[in-house]
Amino acid sequence: MEKKKKKTKSRRKIMTPEKCQSELNDVLRNNPTITFLLDKIESSGCAIDRAKFFKIEKCSKQVCGGFVPEKGVSVCHNHIQTRTEMENLLAHELIHAYDDCTRRKMDWMDVRHHACSEVRAANLSGDCHWCVRCCWCWCCCWLLRFCENALVLANSFFTFDETFVIF
Repeated sequence: MEKKKKKTKSRRKIMTPEKCQSELNDVLRNNPTITFLLDKIESSGCAIDRAKFFKIEKCSKQVCGGFVPEKGVSVCHNHIQTRTEMENLLAHELIHAYDDCTRRKMDWMDVRHHACSEVRAANLSGDCHWCVRCCWCWCCCWLLRFCENALVLANSFFTFDETFVIF
């Protein structure tokens, strides 16, 4: 009689907090997109103390990170696998930070404002860069559908009585 092999769950390789911090420091210094966004935020009048603005955290939600107005960007080391994921996350969240900085009347509780920032961040950060190369039409259709349904999506995804974080 043969023994059945036990199936083991494949474990995602995640970054340790130390590795994540090291990668973050390097990305902040050397990634041209990230340095460009940081320069634009700072030249728009919003000073960023990088040591306080970027936080490495262990997150319970299944996200790689997020932007919290007046606090900064959280990077979830337990959900980040690669430097590329971190770079994409930072670009996306820094666009939210730029919107927060330059739009003085930005109201993150207004689903129209939030949806607009999400569309800008998805479009400008390169969230679709892989599908632009592979299937540009699909990506554009996805963004268009997202745009058209932004208010419906935002109303269904966000509950405003909880701690508010922009992803």
